[in-house]
Amino acid sequence: MRDKLSGIEAELPEDAETPLISNIKTNNAPIMIVNISGDRSLVDLTDIAEKIQDRLEREQSVLEALVIGGMEREIKAVIDPQKLAIYGLSLDEIKAAINASNVNFPGGDVVLDNKNYNIRTVGELETIEQLENVVIRYQDSGPLYLKRCIYNRR
Repeated sequence: MRDKLSGIEAELPEDAETPLISNIKTNNAPIMIVNISGDRSLVDLTDIAEKIQDRLEREQSVLEALVIGGMEREIKAVIDPQKLAIYGLSLDEIKAAINASNVNFPGGDVVLDNKNYNIRTVGELETIEQLENVVIRYQDSGPLYLKRCIYNRR
């Protein structure tokens, strides 16, 4: 575990302290707790923690990695009511399209070459551009993107 963590130290901010690793055995299940702090916003620190989580979850010996605390980025879109009327849309349709595009769920396990791989589908919207490109519905002229219904992105 120490080798794996040292492999991602380069991704930490320059002013970050060297991570400390302690092993605790509870019912013979190894647990590692990593605390992240620094002179950055809570959103930035959460992003760093999630990058570490992603790297740890790629390791076969890691069953689960959790980020507890922090603050998630929030993207807001202000919908133009006139555009809703023009396209004959409801807010429920827009909400359903965003929810369907913003899903992160487990996909099961795959065994390949006697190794077990955990598969998950990641579909989380992380940028304004990704949100704008959510397809609300398909029409005769093609897909209707959310960006056609937003009058103010911020």
